[in-house]
Amino acid sequence: MLRKIRLPAWVVLCVAGACAAPDAFGVIFYATGDPTYNTTAPTGGLAGSGWQWVGAWGSYEGTPVGPHHFITSQHVGGTVGDSFVYNGVSYTTTAFHDYTSTDLRICEVNGTFPAWAPLYRQSSEVGNGLVVIGRGDSKGTGMMVGPEHRGGGPDRPHLGTAHLCPLSGRSGAK
Repeated sequence: MLRKIRLPAWVVLCVAGACAAPDAFGVIFYATGDPTYNTTAPTGGLAGSGWQWVGAWGSYEGTPVGPHHFITSQHVGGTVGDSFVYNGVSYTTTAFHDYTSTDLRICEVNGTFPAWAPLYRQSSEVGNGLVVIGRGDSKGTGMMVGPEHRGGGPDRPHLGTAHLCPLSGRSGAK
């Protein structure tokens, strides 16, 4: 059953901004061969850098972006009625909002999240640090980086860091 809902303007802007971004082919985590490296909430300088906004959507993740919505990827699946677990509390999904030209999905839940990821409103991101949190399907056996084996291991969330750099269409995507 489809029903019309009104999404907050900032959610629509967030999705529109993501749709306008250049294609990214993936994030490869290869800092070490240890499959348990960076699989728990960070401490020190990276404490509070985003791990606290990650919830469980089946075997994957989602991020609350408003009091009744979380964002995830369409390709990870799920159906209306499935649960999203955030901070140990289970929320039942009541609707999906897919954006056909992207892999983004906004899911609506039946409860109210106690907190959600804030919208970044600055315009000075080039050169700043970036924290990436996520999990993929089977990571396989990893890869060779020079003489060292890196990556691979069990499927669990990982955290990595990088710096944002300007991209020029597809030519900058790697």
